Amino acid sequence: MNDRGRIVPYVFAGAMVVAPFLALLYDVTAGLGVLAGALGLTAYVALDATKAAGPPIRQRLLVMAYLNAALAIVAAILFALRLIV
Repeated sequence: MNDRGRIVPYVFAGAMVVAPFLALLYDVTAGLGVLAGALGLTAYVALDATKAAGPPIRQRLLVMAYLNAALAIVAAILFALRLIV
């Protein structure tokens, strides 16, 4: 894993923690934006981990990556709709 790959888990963990507070302090739109980014990074880390994982865990990581990617897309769509409307 390169240096950028080592910092990504910390960034998405921090974003997951910060998203609800941003939503409470500012607006739901800010929380949705951070949440979409955090879920996207989670999907990236899970896909990256599949390269080193054994076959039994690889399937679970792929499911987790696809689920997080789908949730990131939904959050990004909601974020865009909140910006437009």
